[in-house]
Amino acid sequence: MKIIRNTAAAMLVTALGIGAAPAEQKGVTDDTVTVGAFLPIQSGLAAGAAQVRGGGNAYFDHINKQGGVNGRKIEWITENDSYNPQEAVSVARSMIDRTGILAFVGTLGTVTNLAVLPLIEQKKVPLIGAIAGHPDLLEPTSPYVFGILPSGDKVGAKMARYVRDDLNAQRIAVAYQNDPFGKSPLEGLTAELGEDQIVAEVSFEPGDIDLTGQVTALQNADPDVVVLLGIAKPLALLLKTAAQRGWSPKFVAHPLATDPIFAELGGDAIEGTDVIYMVSLPDSEKVASVNEILNAYDPDLRPGYFAYQGVAAAMVFVQALERIEGEITTDALLASLEQTRDFETGIYAPISYSKDDHAGADRFGIATWKNGKLEVRQSW
Repeated sequence: MKIIRNTAAAMLVTALGIGAAPAEQKGVTDDTVTVGAFLPIQSGLAAGAAQVRGGGNAYFDHINKQGGVNGRKIEWITENDSYNPQEAVSVARSMIDRTGILAFVGTLGTVTNLAVLPLIEQKKVPLIGAIAGHPDLLEPTSPYVFGILPSGDKVGAKMARYVRDDLNAQRIAVAYQNDPFGKSPLEGLTAELGEDQIVAEVSFEPGDIDLTGQVTALQNADPDVVVLLGIAKPLALLLKTAAQRGWSPKFVAHPLATDPIFAELGGDAIEGTDVIYMVSLPDSEKVASVNEILNAYDPDLRPGYFAYQGVAAAMVFVQALERIEGEITTDALLASLEQTRDFETGIYAPISYSKDDHAGADRFGIATWKNGKLEVRQSW
């Protein structure tokens, strides 16, 4: 298995000075703090994984160029999990037992994060900024898991309220990804709407290359609105298939469809698609400074949904480290994270944690794809 190491230097601030870490604390030396991430680098989510990795590296590099703190560099090790739950568990176990990490930061993938959760709790290793929104990651609150995204059921409920209350849809169809990533928002949507307003449900796999049957079933149901729940590639394919058939109902897509990858894959077929968003849009003033950080690290790194989440996970980790007084330990890191209050990333609504709530941001906006760009209709 190929290990991809990405080291960006950053120093760790303490209010009262840092002493030497105890020998038993993995991932901390006098010179470095080592953290890791399992990412679907070789999978249908490869483009998004590359953006997450680029965003995280850009922020750690930015911290280092500012001078860092107290001589410690952050080494962020990323390794491929192929978006496969069993592989993710193997990768995570190796990072904990063999590499020795203080925490996981910015791990991407709902099914993979869920698969690794029992290991996280067994080994007592923090998982910070998980880029996954399944409620089982956050409810009940695990001492070791700190999210940055609203849970999938909350996303689905928001989409339901939008299509029902704002679009006044009476007949709603749903196309969802047949895994926890798609089923979680489906549950929230269904709970909010009830069964009567949903006239059709079709599923697809992340790697499907032909969605003609799904589009036919949706079209035959004659819906007012079609809700799309899945990753960028199949959602773009579904829209292109509908366009080829000359069928153009109102489509409302999952927040992942705000990423430039979705526009690149979907082309003209995404025109007019509404998107529920929870990550700032690239032309927002809120992320102007983040865009500068990304551009300074790699001018070819496109600002958007995935790159921003890599940055945000790194931000949450660093701000927690900055509050640690004395030795950097797992317990000190967890305690500091739970002191996070209204932390502004510019990427999400302000993030707060407490002992009983590790869910992170929970606000949404609405935008529409027009002429290859997103136009905000409602801001969070």
